[in-house]
Amino acid sequence: MKILSFDEFNAKLKDYANGRAICPGHEDNMKSLSVNEGDGGRILVKCHAGCDIHHVLGSMDLTTESISGNHGFLYKNLKRCIEHAVELAKSGGLNCEAVSEVLNEVNDELIF
Repeated sequence: MKILSFDEFNAKLKDYANGRAICPGHEDNMKSLSVNEGDGGRILVKCHAGCDIHHVLGSMDLTTESISGNHGFLYKNLKRCIEHAVELAKSGGLNCEAVSEVLNEVNDELIF
């Protein structure tokens, strides 16, 4: 698996300029995709129209590992922990509102 550099990733996007691009995950005329470079060369991607990161990358035949290297492994482990917390919340073991807040914060932080 090749890990793309920031420039290589941007070259795959349509109409990329100044950190914004046409989102490949949906019909887009507004450049709703934000793309920035994070710590360690990690590529930060967020669709402001609401596309999930996996949908955006999947439409480009990429995965989180393609743009994040070892960060993708950390993301998967954290995602499993969050999913477990959600299951606990559903069973009455945790407050659903608190879990939802944490999930939203983590999702914003982990958009690659």
